[in-house]
Amino acid sequence: MNDIKKSREEIVDEFKPTIEFLAKYIPWLEKQTGKTVTGSYRGDGQNRQNFSIPVYDSILLAFINDVSKTNYIDNNYQYVYSRNRIKTYEDEWEAIEKTDIMNMGILCGIMSRYVMGGMTKSVLWKNGVEYEIFLRVLKKTKEIIEFWDKPLPSEDETGILF
Repeated sequence: MNDIKKSREEIVDEFKPTIEFLAKYIPWLEKQTGKTVTGSYRGDGQNRQNFSIPVYDSILLAFINDVSKTNYIDNNYQYVYSRNRIKTYEDEWEAIEKTDIMNMGILCGIMSRYVMGGMTKSVLWKNGVEYEIFLRVLKKTKEIIEFWDKPLPSEDETGILF
């Protein structure tokens, strides 16, 4: 998200389709809180010296793929972290909670760190689920959009079954 000042209506118009598209993942992310979404494949046991390969939940991979196609992705997410002095996941939680419609770039930066950073350091995807980062960003976005626009359909009405 760029630094050009936009009206509230423009921001709602920009993020409403995104959150409607990604809201189907909210129930799954809520269920995954405290659970592991990764495994490890070590081969068929023939050669014990093989290295292990991380295996990810298919819904997590679908979520990452879908988010990477949205306006949440900001290549300059590092600046969001330095500008807002975000260092730990507690700082991320606090920044997410304080976000309002005029600084949605914070949510984009946090989501981008976990999605884009996970492309090279995949533990970030796991942490995004375990530390509830993905869930909190989606819920905060939904809360903001519903406040400034009409309520969105509930997750149960999206028709997606996981």
